Amino acid sequence: MLEVGRRKEAIEAFVGLVEDFNARKPADSASLTWAGAAGAYTGSAQQAIRILEMAQKADPQNARAFLEAGLLFARSYQSGDAERELKAALALTPSDPAALTALARVQFDCFRADEMKKTAAKALAADPGRYEARLLLARVMLQEEETETRARAELEAALAVNPRSPETLSLLAAQEYLAGSPAGFESTAARALAVDPTRAAAFQETAQILARARRRQEAEPLFRRALELDGEHVPSLKGLAKLLLDTGRESAGRRLLERATKLDPFLVPAVNLLKTLDVADEEMAWTGRGNLVFRYHPWRDAALQTRLPAFAEACMKTLGAAPGFSAGAMAVPTWVLIEVFPEHKWFSARLVGLPWNGPVGACEGNIVLLDPPRALGDEMGFKQVMQHELAHAFHLTATGARVPNWFTEGFATFEEATNRPYTWDRILARAHRVGALRTFDTLNQGFLSPRGPGDWMLAYIQAELALEHLVEKYGPQAPVRMLQAYAQGLKAQDAIRQALSVDPARLARDIEETWRREAAASTAPPAYEPEDLPVLQEIYKKTRSPADAAEVARALAQGGLVEHCERLLARILTRAPDCVPALVVAGELALRTGDAAGAVGHLRGAAKLAPDDALVAAQLARAELAHGEPARAEKLARSAARAGLRGPLAHETLAAVARAKQDRTLLEESLEALGRAKDGDVVCRVELARLAMARKDLRRAFEILEEAALVDPVDAGLNEALADAHTAAGNPGEARRGHRDALAAKILGGVDGTPPETSVLAIVEVTRSGDGPRAQGACDLLGLLSDPTSLAKLEELAAGAGAHVKLRAAIALGSRGSGDAVDGLIEGLGCSDCEREAIRALSELTARPEERSAEKWAGWRAAHRSADPAAWLEEAAGPLGYPLKGAAGKERLAVLVVALDDARWYIRTAALAELGRLTGRRFGTGAFGPEGDSEPGLGLARREALERWKIWLEEQ
Repeated sequence: MLEVGRRKEAIEAFVGLVEDFNARKPADSASLTWAGAAGAYTGSAQQAIRILEMAQKADPQNARAFLEAGLLFARSYQSGDAERELKAALALTPSDPAALTALARVQFDCFRADEMKKTAAKALAADPGRYEARLLLARVMLQEEETETRARAELEAALAVNPRSPETLSLLAAQEYLAGSPAGFESTAARALAVDPTRAAAFQETAQILARARRRQEAEPLFRRALELDGEHVPSLKGLAKLLLDTGRESAGRRLLERATKLDPFLVPAVNLLKTLDVADEEMAWTGRGNLVFRYHPWRDAALQTRLPAFAEACMKTLGAAPGFSAGAMAVPTWVLIEVFPEHKWFSARLVGLPWNGPVGACEGNIVLLDPPRALGDEMGFKQVMQHELAHAFHLTATGARVPNWFTEGFATFEEATNRPYTWDRILARAHRVGALRTFDTLNQGFLSPRGPGDWMLAYIQAELALEHLVEKYGPQAPVRMLQAYAQGLKAQDAIRQALSVDPARLARDIEETWRREAAASTAPPAYEPEDLPVLQEIYKKTRSPADAAEVARALAQGGLVEHCERLLARILTRAPDCVPALVVAGELALRTGDAAGAVGHLRGAAKLAPDDALVAAQLARAELAHGEPARAEKLARSAARAGLRGPLAHETLAAVARAKQDRTLLEESLEALGRAKDGDVVCRVELARLAMARKDLRRAFEILEEAALVDPVDAGLNEALADAHTAAGNPGEARRGHRDALAAKILGGVDGTPPETSVLAIVEVTRSGDGPRAQGACDLLGLLSDPTSLAKLEELAAGAGAHVKLRAAIALGSRGSGDAVDGLIEGLGCSDCEREAIRALSELTARPEERSAEKWAGWRAAHRSADPAAWLEEAAGPLGYPLKGAAGKERLAVLVVALDDARWYIRTAALAELGRLTGRRFGTGAFGPEGDSEPGLGLARREALERWKIWLEEQ
């Protein structure tokens, strides 16, 4: 009855079961199972789970009790618990098609498509009439590009079993839409509605697939049609809410999420999204430049305030100058919002509603979401990630999001224009060894449903190599011609024919040959995945080769199975003492376990047998250094570097040797090479810059540090070095900012939420250490914090610190709209370093023209002194049409909310500060910065913040 839309009758039946259970209170497992299953639809899910647990205890062999618990957990979005219960059911009844289908659904929801396909196949083998399993297979085909036509066969087979299944009809409607048949879509959706007139999924299924493919303009009206049928359809509410968020309509999206979570409190992704929006409101600030809007954490990532706009502008210019785009032949983004989240968990929750998703950046069309720079590894730079995601914004805009995943990911990676990471060589080597390379036809699946992190990364590598092949074979214009073909709505095969004038099958063969050639050429040690061990063992069983056995040993070592690895290596080297791969693995393992002498013994043996192997030489160099033989280590590492060995190993060894010898020339050479080998390594660049500073070459030091700032702009060591370089160059203001950003990274970088009092006191300690740039930078950082302790400490410093720190504290207070800052600002006028900022702060606080004379400001203060900070706002805003004097309660709040939309920055800032003081809320913090008047892109941020305040006021 539930399946065909007879929900009322189904619930009545469930209620009858529950009432019968309550009247009889049976203790047998079967009755408990049915009562728990019925209770899941009529009462508390927690109570239903408790009843099902009683059923399991009453009869541990009752597979149905475990199945119903698994189904209940799955409906409650608790996939881990659901999988546990379903596997327990299958342990009792391995061929139960209902349990297999339910497990397949959980795997589908967790994006494990390969596992899901196998489980669904088992369900159909056990029961060919289990059409729900066919629907899961069809869902995957509909979501994977270019496979929607194959979905039809599964859907028609499902309809043959149950011609009145509205779920099947809804998915068939989606297939008609994706196949380009609007009439077929409408007629099939009508068939679904004839079975269930309130079947919102008749439109929601198609909308969800389109939204996932970023075709949001098409998805939105379908979501709205679904909600017209059923305004409480939770999947439609959640889907439309996410779409609105991803198109910059945050307030409207939030309202739908709140409705969805009221209807379904277990909707974990929606709950997490709401938490993320709260974090963004409470902790993140806005700034803007031109058609770019930025959102970032104001104290953890303070260094981004100036660098983020510069990075993004440079990226946009580079991408916009590409052939085809620069000529105006293709559309470019008219605006872009870039959000840098304070922690990976919030970035991940904003992206998918879960805190542990793998990516570090994402593009939702005009909105780019980024991990904080500190969360990136040492092989990836911040600007590299931003360039990649902004490239997606160009591709999606130019094509209306009608571009395959493999193409846009490969093109975006190609446009990063960075050195190929050494990790890629290791992943390619692994793919070659275990046969993991995808075919051209299955490449998209590597992005949509990867088998694991390694498979996901391999998809990026293969996609980028495919783009390299296109450019090399068909010219630099080939990718743009492909985009133009996709923009016309052509399918993959037709787009290839039109853009490249080549048969798609021929192109696929050529690209696959490129992948095989590149993978076979990799000399790096493979980076194995846990699931590779059985594959490697099978390879060895067929070949009985000691070299293949050594690869099994390498996989054991990489998996942490050290004892097993040691035993296997001993057997290999007993039978084949001249097996170079086994000697190398033995040397690596010995070095990892601290046995430098053993490592040297194994690797020297390998070097004698393979004197021309640069990788063996580099590994032996590292072992010789650990064994106390720096001269040998240097010779070997230089030999490996001259041989053109890819990767950082030889250069890291040379740098270590140079430090021990205090050989500055060798150290600079090795650090330069290391920076090229590891694009994301800030530490080596900072060390290189300090060497330049030591020889008084500030120009070179600044070049290196600015390059490092593209990798991780909020790194503590980088900003400390920048501060020292600016101090040496006589730039106290820049030095102050560098110290501020370094201190933020050191003390606050890992704090979750508002900084605790201990962090504030640590900053105050630095502030009181003297009147130099370091103390002033600490004071500036204190001014960025929202912690009440920091405000109190600022007021103390503004009243009693040294002259420079006192003025910085006053400026920080003034940036919060505090009238208490006026005295300190006036008294600090005349400071050559900070006077300009002090005058600007005074002007903004008081709504007066900028005036340099301290005497005139002092006279004005004497005439207008007030003990109430809010009086400053009344005085400034009253003549401009905001009747605050005498207003109280909601009337005052309403005036302040209206003032947030004023064109004058100081009115917006003062109104925001007063609203925060009165309400304790901080919607839109940072959205009203001094650049706002001349930066139209900030309109988006300002509108959202204003809308949030209006909603809040209405709720009160």
